[in-house]
Amino acid sequence: MSIKVTPQFPVFTDIDGQPLENGKIYVGAVNVPTISNPVQAYWDKELTIPASQPITTIGGYPSNGGTPSPFYVNESYSLLVQNKNGTQVYVSPVSSDIPKTVDPRDYGAIPTSVDPTADSTAALNEAFESGLIVDGGGLTYNVTASEIIDASATAGVGYGPSKAWFLAGVCQNINFVGDVCFGRGVNYFLGKHHNIQKVTVTGDARLSSWYTTWQGCRFIGTTYINGDFPPAQNLIGCYFNQYINTEFVHVVIDQRYGPFNLNNFTECKFQSFHVKDTGNTGYDPGSQPFKDFHLNTFIGCEWLTSTGNGIIAPDTLEYPFVIDDAANVGGINRFIAPYMEGDARGFYGRGIQADNVHNSGLAEGTKINAPAGNYNRMGYSSPISGESGYIQRDIPHVYPAGQLATGGDWSILNNLGFPYCYETNMTASVAADSTEPTGLGKALTVSGGAFTFFDLVPQVNDISTSVQNLYSYAIVYKLISGGNPIPTAYDAAKAELYGTQNIVVLDNGWIMITGHTYGKLRFTAGSTFSFKVSAASMGRGAGVISPFSAQRNNTPLLDLSNGPSILKDYFQQTLNTSGLAGYRHAQQKTMNLAGGNYDFYTITLAPFSAQTLNLRVTFSLLSTAAGARYFYRESALMIDGTNTMQETNIHNITGANGSLQFVLSANTITVRATSNEVTNENGKLAVDLFGEGISYNSLTVL
Repeated sequence: MSIKVTPQFPVFTDIDGQPLENGKIYVGAVNVPTISNPVQAYWDKELTIPASQPITTIGGYPSNGGTPSPFYVNESYSLLVQNKNGTQVYVSPVSSDIPKTVDPRDYGAIPTSVDPTADSTAALNEAFESGLIVDGGGLTYNVTASEIIDASATAGVGYGPSKAWFLAGVCQNINFVGDVCFGRGVNYFLGKHHNIQKVTVTGDARLSSWYTTWQGCRFIGTTYINGDFPPAQNLIGCYFNQYINTEFVHVVIDQRYGPFNLNNFTECKFQSFHVKDTGNTGYDPGSQPFKDFHLNTFIGCEWLTSTGNGIIAPDTLEYPFVIDDAANVGGINRFIAPYMEGDARGFYGRGIQADNVHNSGLAEGTKINAPAGNYNRMGYSSPISGESGYIQRDIPHVYPAGQLATGGDWSILNNLGFPYCYETNMTASVAADSTEPTGLGKALTVSGGAFTFFDLVPQVNDISTSVQNLYSYAIVYKLISGGNPIPTAYDAAKAELYGTQNIVVLDNGWIMITGHTYGKLRFTAGSTFSFKVSAASMGRGAGVISPFSAQRNNTPLLDLSNGPSILKDYFQQTLNTSGLAGYRHAQQKTMNLAGGNYDFYTITLAPFSAQTLNLRVTFSLLSTAAGARYFYRESALMIDGTNTMQETNIHNITGANGSLQFVLSANTITVRATSNEVTNENGKLAVDLFGEGISYNSLTVL
């Protein structure tokens, strides 16, 4: 092995070429007068010991108190040299010949591809001592960890007992085998404004930096990201770093080593991420570091955690991300578009906000939990997607980050397995229900009382008109027995309900009720009742909200931006061609009175409007005694100048033991069906309405 011998100190010469004695060296900004525009120089490459200017020389060497020494700057510079008589020897207006990177092989490092057992610790130390960026060319080097940063650490405290590190500096395109601390010098701090690219550590890692970008790196072990260490209060922490396309296995933010704030992770991969505080053992009295974890952002990160590789939180569940209850959280940490995989998924801790969560491959969903008495939040307009498209959440209220808040759409469940917005003053349970209209196939059954509550209000104290926050609500439910419950004011003195409620009849006995309220809803009946709840939702301000966690054809089932009763894609189809519009609806009724009339719909046209429409109705009856019968009627309808409905029949097909009629009265038509059987039979009717100037209010479901 050969080692290149190089001069350790720069030599400056006088005009005559002799070593410069008692000369003066000035360092300044580039392309401007050097003496009047100084640049700070330092005696150490960590830039902690300032050098006063001018720097004097002894025998041609820069002198630091009589000792030859190199000096350093952290930016481009100009150089002006004078001899002892004040005569200018030379001036260099800009530095241009300084190398930016070094190859560790020039210092004797041996990559593992040459010798798998070679230890390159000494050579790499010398390369980093150059103060330049170490570029490994994509090669791998073995290093030996020998520097103990926290001598006070013990089992379960900090890094653990006698944990040693190899000290690395700024580098790129290099792979280390061993435990590596990125940060050299007295504070083990990498510094500010660096770019660390394509670095792999097979072992544990310690990252300590500010304003630094870590891109395309891999840390195959436990990664500690922090800055301080005992016994003094170092006031370093980690701030304003960017971690991009970087893979972590286990990340530990131990507040024993200071704060971690205002950092961003973009498209990174994690197996686990643990924020904790293992105490102040070893710190001088009064010198403990600040402790915070806040305003950090995780964007598009993948969380792939198998059972046993996550973190057991204080609630005894396993998560990929945990903030311990004892850790300090000063503000919100945001998770934007997290991609959740593996067997353990979700987030635990205070100060967590999740937006646009995607689940992959597991049916149990993503948990976002917090310690008792603390709150997390779902972000504004935050869809939940994937094979298990919902979020479990065991907290009492939602604090929206934006304009909307939803809570009862099966996307946020309490620890009993149903939407947290329901207050359990009555017996409640969840069971499968194939008839519920949202497509989720389950419903909440509530029974055993004469009133119950839905607390959909985003703010705990937001329960009166004094706060001037008006909310729109939508609840889909089905009466099982007893009195029919209706929304009433939770506190009549506060007049919490606003305006009128709108009821839309769905199939199989389900209805949707919508309206506005200033506070939580009280459902009240005249007697004990039981009912099922399929979905519940609340939002504030203009915008579209859906009471369902599932959508059909990528459009919401309920649109509250233009009023509380414009429904799409479930019980109607809207046709828009040439300024015309149409609706379709179908329903079923039990018909068992001989000769009895059953009114299914009323259609009302604007008076004196000369409106025309086409009405087509299909009606079927089915019973054991009379079998199946079919009826069809199609007519053209018009409002004439006297505000009278006129009908021109186009087709009329009749069946046995029943009838289908259009009953006209002024500007209203009623769709009426009749069964002449004395036994129960099912009557099914479908209506198609098509014409000009039709609004949804044209048709009323009876």
